[in-house]
This record gives sequence, C-alpha cells and structure tokens, in this order.
Amino acid sequence: TRRKFSSLAPPSDAGYLSDLTVATDKRGAGLGVAMLEGAEEFARAMDSEEMWLHVALKKPKVISLYQNSGYRTAGVDPGLLGWRGRLLMKRRLAKR
Repeated sequence: TRRKFSSLAPPSDAGYLSDLTVATDKRGAGLGVAMLEGAEEFARAMDSEEMWLHVALKKPKVISLYQNSGYRTAGVDPGLLGWRGRLLMKRRLAKR
C-alpha cells in the first residue's frame, strides 16, 4: 500500500517499500536483506527504475541495513511533539 504523506512523499510512479518487518527472534539471519532484494526484483519487473522507502530515525540498525544495501537519504523529517521522525531513502535499481 502507498500511504499519503504530508512530507517526504516518494514519487508516485516509483517503487515504494512499506513496512518490511522481521520477527525479533529471526533478526540477524539475512531475512531482511532477502525480503528487500525480493521487493527490488518485483519493482524491476514492474519497470521501476528506483525503490523508495521510509525508515524511523529511532531504528539505526535498520537504517544501516538499507545503507549497506545501497540506499541513500533523500530527505529527513525530524519529527515534532515527541514523534522521532524518519528518513526518506532511495536506491537506483540496476536493470537485470
């Protein structure tokens, strides 16, 4: 699903990954990377040249996973009123 964002909205015609989650007891086994690669492959099959995603600033390990997978920060929403904020990240998808 693609939510409507009041800030840091990804392009409507690009691949967008929402809510990739790995169960706590399964983390560190490569499942997140495998699911990310699967989502990217699906986006390529749909002729998307980029993949976009949001990630909470309070999740540094997840941010590192995305950075190690080639994602770069496209925007920062610092948050307000106790909400910690998020990053908008993107990656150019290589054609296969």
